[in-house]
Formats: sequence, structure tokens, C-alpha cells
Amino acid sequence: MGQTRLAFVVKREDRGVVAESLVALGVRAFIAQQSGHPVVVFPDRFETNEFQQLRELGVGLSKDLNCRVLAVGRVSSDPLWIGLFESGRLVLDTIPPSGSCHGENTPSHSEMLSHGAEGG
Repeated sequence: MGQTRLAFVVKREDRGVVAESLVALGVRAFIAQQSGHPVVVFPDRFETNEFQQLRELGVGLSKDLNCRVLAVGRVSSDPLWIGLFESGRLVLDTIPPSGSCHGENTPSHSEMLSHGAEGG
């Protein structure tokens, strides 16, 4: 099994509320936030190469906090995975084509959080 690296960007500016949600979901994580910006959550390492746990966490956070949550993850050398969650639902579940992450038509994480899966 490979090591999973991921982050969740939570469209909330209240770090304490996000921390409470993580505790309720039974997730240990490092929480980072710059004043006036969404909270970024770095969960402890998952011991699986399946993305099901990541999806469940995204669903749980978006439902509990009633906001959009963007997840970006990678397991070892597997392709990058992106998930967008809203109101307890997974609305975007994708692995971008190789090399497309820097394309001019690729929405930024802030655009995805602001406009949802439609991108604009």
C-alpha cells in the first residue's frame, strides 16, 4: 500500500467549527488557515490506496458544515485525484488527464469552490 497525500479546502473561515466537525467525524488532522481564506485540512495519513475513505470524509465535512469542500489527493505514484463535495454529496470525482492541471481551461480551486462543478 502506498502513502496517501491529500488536502481538503473547506469553504469556511471559522477554523474552530471545522475542527469540531473533524472531531465529530473521528478524524485527526492538521488545520491551516490564513486570515480571510478558506480552511485547509491535512488529515493524518490514510493506510489505504482506495479513495473511498477520502470520499467519505469529503461527504461528511460538506454535510456537517453545509459548505463546499474541495479535495485533492494522490496515492504514491498514482494519478492526481480531485473531488468536489457540496451539501453531503460528491458532485465532481475526477482524475485529470496527465499534464492538464496547468492548462489554461482548468479552473482554480477558488473557482471550483465559488462556482461549483460547472467551473464558472
